[in-house]
This record gives sequence, C-alpha cells and structure tokens, in this order.
Amino acid sequence: MIAALLVAVTALVHAPVTAAAAVGSVHLDVRAERDIQYGEAGGVALLLDAYVPSSPGSHPAMLVIHGGTWNSGDKRDMAVPSEAFADAGFAAFAVNYRLAPVFTYPSPLEDLQAAVRWIRTHASEYHVDRGRIGAFGVSAGGHLASLLATVGKGSKDDDARVRVAMSWSGPQDLTSILGGFQSFGPIDAFIGCSLAACPKKWRQASPVAHVDPTDAPLLLANSSDELVPFGQASEMAGALRRHRVPARLIEIPGDTHVLYGFVQVGPRGKTVTQLTLDFARKWIDEPRSGGGTASPTNLSPKPTSGVPSAKPASPTPPALRASKEGGKAPLLPIAAAAAGIFAIGALLVIGRLRR
Repeated sequence: MIAALLVAVTALVHAPVTAAAAVGSVHLDVRAERDIQYGEAGGVALLLDAYVPSSPGSHPAMLVIHGGTWNSGDKRDMAVPSEAFADAGFAAFAVNYRLAPVFTYPSPLEDLQAAVRWIRTHASEYHVDRGRIGAFGVSAGGHLASLLATVGKGSKDDDARVRVAMSWSGPQDLTSILGGFQSFGPIDAFIGCSLAACPKKWRQASPVAHVDPTDAPLLLANSSDELVPFGQASEMAGALRRHRVPARLIEIPGDTHVLYGFVQVGPRGKTVTQLTLDFARKWIDEPRSGGGTASPTNLSPKPTSGVPSAKPASPTPPALRASKEGGKAPLLPIAAAAAGIFAIGALLVIGRLRR
C-alpha cells in the first residue's frame, strides 16, 4: 500500500501542473511585472513575478510558492493564486527557487529567505509594508512556506521572518511521511541523501522540528485521504498549539491533493480559499512584535514603480481540526471574487492533469 502511494505521489507531482492560461489575464486593477531578479545563488538567477494592487497606501505582501516535489515547477504555475491575493489587497510575489537534484536542502529555503529580505529592501517601490509579509505554498511549496513560518526566532517583522503562513498539502515531518520506509527518490534528491543515511538532515528539513513560541500563525489544509497523509498536518498543528502558536487545520473530505480551493467546508459553506484569505488577513494585521499595531490592510486593488535592479541574494543557513465555522475575520466582498479566481485556476489545473 505504501509503495503504491509513493508511486502515485511521483506520478502526480511530475504531471504538467500549470495555470499558464491565466498568466496573461491580470485584472485591470492589478499590474504584473515578470521575471524580476531578486538574487543569484549557485550560478542561478533567482526570479519572481510581482502582482501589485493599484490602490494607494501600503499593502501587506504575500510570497507565493509553487510545488513540484522540490525538483520541478515554476512561479508561472502560481499566477492564479497570486492574482487572487492581489485582488484581496496583497502585493503578491510568485517566486522561483533552486531545484533538486542539482541543489539540495537548505538551498530552496535560503532562496525564499532571500526573497523575503528582497521584498523588505524594495518595500517602498512596491508600496509594501515591510512589517507585514506572509507566505503561501502548495505541496512542496507548502512545506517551504511552513519552514519560513518556523525557522528562526524572535520578531516576525524583520529579516527573513514572516507574520503568517498558509500551507496546502505541504509535508511537515519528512521523517515520518514514508511510513517506515527509509528512502524515497524525490525526497532523497531534495535532502541529498536517504533517511537511513542522514536522519538528522531529514529532521532539520521538517517544519515540525523548528516550532517555537515566536513562530508565525499557520493555516494547514489537507485532504483526509490524499497523497500527503492528513497526519502530517495534524501533527504540525498539534506542535504549534503546544507552543501557543495560532494554528488552523482544515480537513477536506476525499483524496484531492492541493486542488481543493473551491471546496466548501464547515456549516457556513466557506471555501478553502475564503478561509485561507480570512486567515491571512487576520494574522497579517495582528499587533506587531514589539507592541506596535499594524496599519489596516488595503483591500482595493495597482501598479507601482518599474522593475528594480536585482540585489545579490544573501541567504542565511539554515487548530486543530478546523472549527466548524469560518474564520473570525469578516469576509469582504472582494474575497468572494478571489475565491472564484482560485476555483477557475483549480479547474484549469485539473483539466491538465486529466489529459
């Protein structure tokens, strides 16, 4: 059974999952700037796409991280969720990172940390509040978003830390995901060795190993019977709760991996996307580390200044069960439109997977 599951995981994550059809369909109140270089590492130019609301004032920022078993995928795959975040008032940055097997952990995490620092450095150019940065990722990208939420200690408003994170179907404990197996090609390639050969490195690459009371609030969405075991999300939510870190765990019935943004959960019938946006809004605007108060989130989405010159990357080393009701933050009308964008994107991806 486990072996069949691993084969299925490999087949799915290597499928051509893209939302390329939506890349050019940026809304009139959001401007996309493509292929901005945020750094360079290992001879690789690190690029991101920015989706910037047009509304005046300072916006919170959201780093949007693609999946693909850490060895494939591209920032363009995340055009639809990036547009949805921008529609909801976030400056969204869909980011590329170095991929396995050429680059192993912690290289992808270092790249994403460099991207967070780059956003802070260029905050004024993109009308971003440098103290309000979050992360959202799917599958392997969800794992990396969880690492951004947990690696490091102290203030969530500075350096490479984030204030909130959301993970859809992201592995949280690599040491237990194989159910007793000691080796699995994609994870071996990401880590650079098998679990049997270097268990400490597998543990170090697991978000659950880094949880402490200063971590960012984390939303974890996972299907009950999907490729990434639901226990991964519930274990992580439990660890966060023990350290008094706000966590929300959303269980989606069935076996869908990642593509459940349009699924309604709970008695209020909110979609996973709406709950994700609720969570992002609530915790991005919580009182800041050090006692300050964040300024209100802009929710009417346009463009800012042109593409800045690239800065060298400067990486550093390395809920439970969702309450039956929706999030506490009020759902603004724009969120409903954003949920529709997520749903359309998910349907596009499903179509690609079924070909």
